Amino acid sequence: MKNVSLSRLWKVLCWLMPGRVGQLIIIGVFTVMFMAFHLFDVGFTDLSEEVLAKGAHDAVDSFWSIAPNLWCIGACMMFARLAERQTAFGLLMLPATMQEKFIACFLVYSIGQLFAMLIGFIVAEVLCGCLYYAMVPTAFITGLPDLWHHLLLRTYYVDGHFDLLLLLDDLCPLLWWHSICVLFASIIRRNALLYAMVPLLLLFPLMWLRDRFATELAGGLYDTWTLPLSVILPVLAVIHYVVAYRLFPSRTLVGHKHLAIL
Repeated sequence: MKNVSLSRLWKVLCWLMPGRVGQLIIIGVFTVMFMAFHLFDVGFTDLSEEVLAKGAHDAVDSFWSIAPNLWCIGACMMFARLAERQTAFGLLMLPATMQEKFIACFLVYSIGQLFAMLIGFIVAEVLCGCLYYAMVPTAFITGLPDLWHHLLLRTYYVDGHFDLLLLLDDLCPLLWWHSICVLFASIIRRNALLYAMVPLLLLFPLMWLRDRFATELAGGLYDTWTLPLSVILPVLAVIHYVVAYRLFPSRTLVGHKHLAIL
């Protein structure tokens, strides 16, 4: 992009990113949340090595179910600072182009949030492993090996071959909803999540029917519809990102009549 400078982009990122105390608070919140899920899955009744290993595996599965939804919910807060006059003027007065400000917000609330959740989960697993090891010193068991297994996409290998359609079946709907959240966040500063939930609620019945028929047809429906959806949903996601990118400069004026309402 012609209007993007890395030095100016870095200045916007430094302005948007919370300080060290804020970063520690955010990571701490994620850590406590993931620790609570881990301890809830395992409990304190039977602390055998088998139960601890299963609990660590369940904690990773919980993370893989919760983190993507938190990622999308966080995207709805991407431009929330522009809803407040003081912070909006602070962002608009930065010596950077609107493209750089959009990219910086996207990086902080998307990529930055992913890293914060990942760090919080790793710290939570280490603390839970130490806690159970102190109570029953059988082994230091955490979900970190399973997490690494997921990060390497090893779960998408079937009979030694990488199943791309299986990955796309999980990734494309998530990418589509994230783009919806970014689009509504760029248009609506406050309560963007409420508006972004509308298309998701409309999608739930379709996904339920798809899963039900896929079970009855022994996976045949996945084979038939996964590839078309894997093409349509990313295209729609790109369109949503581009529209959000285009609408962002026109929605930054503080005191805008629609902005004051939303």
